[in-house]
Amino acid sequence: VLIPRIFKKNTVLSCENTEWLRGTSESIREFTGELEDTSQSEEDIILISESGVPAVGAAQIIHEIGENKRKNFIEIELSSFEKEASEAHFWSAIQELVSDNYSDGKAEKEITGTVVLSKFGSVSDHFQKSIVKYLSSRESLSIDRNIKFILVVSGDNPCLKTEDHDLLKGFEEITIPVLSLRKEDIPIIIGEYLKKYSVKYNKNIKGLSLNAVDLFMFYDWPGNYREMECIIATPVLKCNSEFIDIQDIPFDLAMFISSSYKKIVA
Repeated sequence: VLIPRIFKKNTVLSCENTEWLRGTSESIREFTGELEDTSQSEEDIILISESGVPAVGAAQIIHEIGENKRKNFIEIELSSFEKEASEAHFWSAIQELVSDNYSDGKAEKEITGTVVLSKFGSVSDHFQKSIVKYLSSRESLSIDRNIKFILVVSGDNPCLKTEDHDLLKGFEEITIPVLSLRKEDIPIIIGEYLKKYSVKYNKNIKGLSLNAVDLFMFYDWPGNYREMECIIATPVLKCNSEFIDIQDIPFDLAMFISSSYKKIVA
């Protein structure tokens, strides 16, 4: 298996849960290249992601191979601040992170290097714009630029499709490829998840049957990598043979029929 260039760095190889990034497709080559490039950039980042895509994991890779790798990586779930009264708590937390970096006597590992703001779409449009404006104006306001901020945004976020997109001009944008666009990588990703859960459950699973692989290739994976990982983990735990067959796979029949129908109509 050809490993994308980003995995030749020891810092990334030591990261957990990178099975979904394995592959040789053009889309994953481009994406891993973008991860490497943006990790060296001083700009803040917008990660455009869909449901079931491990965007926070991608953000952690950016942190691990970037200049801030010896500093702290922090995730803030914005859904915790979705009520209007909670916005003040968010800004207080951000101010504390920024000012804390200037405390005397702090070791590098105690300083904040990367802050990921996940579930960006869970808060009001007004709150989203406030966050983007704050990050865009950090340089002019002499606010610490040594902290890299990464926003995790869904592809249908209004900020990406309206005049509000102008607010994002100072950010590097990366779109994480969905699983349905990486069909040629599916056998490789299956193998990685099988290895992961065979070790975890102390099983000797050698692979999927040909019929099971065909099923995985045909399916459109609306739940992306998280859906595939869950669907593989369960039969690995329960299977008593060396190969997992179709009857062992806990597919949602309604979802599979819907996927099949879309393919037939198309």
